[in-house]
Amino acid sequence: MRIAAYGAVFNFLAVLDGVAASENPPHGELRLTYIDPDGSQLQLNRPEVEELHGLWTNEVFPYTEVLPD
Repeated sequence: MRIAAYGAVFNFLAVLDGVAASENPPHGELRLTYIDPDGSQLQLNRPEVEELHGLWTNEVFPYTEVLPD
């Protein structure tokens, strides 16, 4: 179950990063945007910074670690 959950989140983030497809060609672009109360916007899944699925892997891997009792 834990491996399936990890894979689902990883694949979702890979789609947001644009490195995995979510539909048949031609592919569109998914954007994850934070909007400040003042209306300014910040795109969170930008290709020029570290990809979200890479950040996820660095944060939670290895997912095979022993869980505490």
